[in-house]
Amino acid sequence: EFDGRYAAMLSHEPKNYALQPYDGPLVLRGVAFRSRRAEPFGEAFLRRALEPLLAGDLIAVQDAYIATVTALRRRALPTRDVAARVRLTKSPEQYLAARDTRHELVYEAVLASGRTTWTIGEHVRVYRATRGRSRLLVEPSEEIEGDDAPIPADAAQARDPCNPHDPHDPRDYDIEHYLRVLRDTYAARLVRALSPEDYAAVFADPEQPSLFARPLRDARPILTPMAVPELAPETASPALYR
Repeated sequence: EFDGRYAAMLSHEPKNYALQPYDGPLVLRGVAFRSRRAEPFGEAFLRRALEPLLAGDLIAVQDAYIATVTALRRRALPTRDVAARVRLTKSPEQYLAARDTRHELVYEAVLASGRTTWTIGEHVRVYRATRGRSRLLVEPSEEIEGDDAPIPADAAQARDPCNPHDPHDPRDYDIEHYLRVLRDTYAARLVRALSPEDYAAVFADPEQPSLFARPLRDARPILTPMAVPELAPETASPALYR
């Protein structure tokens, strides 16, 4: 299944893995590491953390985590980085018929923007805002698919999503929610590479340091050497973290 030789691998689950070539950029496979629906900030964290993880540098992994936590807490990330791109799979009639028993973030965001119609298969960007609100994010370069109406007044608009000082970007996302997403969704994809003690130390809350924090200077990922039969024994053990 793997084409070529690799220095290290993290296997998250079947068909979801990261490969570090001896030369060249990191290779990611599977929706756990690459997904159109994933929040961009989470994928950026994984890319920043995976290379040092596969190189055995847990301090750099922790640095990547702390940097992302800090950026979220300071709202230094643009709203686009926390918004998920989601495909609408229910018609307005289907969703409204079941709305009394179950609310879904994406459809609540569309309705809260003032829209009452959409088409099955349409893609939208949504995020969780403060006070439990669901919000639709519309960028200037995007058109609302299947709807000729102007951009809804209550939809969040970033005039320049790449500009960290864009005054039109609301940055009203729910910080605590996205800190949980970072920890429980994205950092959790690295759990198989670490012992429980090291995992807890690497991904501890930087604002609540422990008096008994585990030192990471000599900590290393869990390593399973894998022999490559066609190579000489001295060169036949790329690393596998799993």
